[in-house]
Amino acid sequence: MRLIILVISLLFCGAIVAQSTLNLVPWPAELKQSEGAYIIKSRLTLRSDFPNWDKQPLFNYLKNELQKYYGINISKAAKGQKADVQILMRRMPGSGKQ
Repeated sequence: MRLIILVISLLFCGAIVAQSTLNLVPWPAELKQSEGAYIIKSRLTLRSDFPNWDKQPLFNYLKNELQKYYGINISKAAKGQKADVQILMRRMPGSGKQ
């Protein structure tokens, strides 16, 4: 009886180890980190697909924080206008109300 439990346990452990070594996502052949910078403009336009975006305090919070800490001025992009930054709301399947 102990031998059967031992064999089943070893098979189960072997299956776990075999699954953990699968690399389904290809990794880069080489990765080099170099110096550089991403320059953010001092004036940005922002657009969002949040419902009632104009009524939510999120835009004002972002505007105040970016101005206070980084000196970046943001303004809302008009509907249909291209924006520098887009905030998109996405939900995971089965995460509640949609």
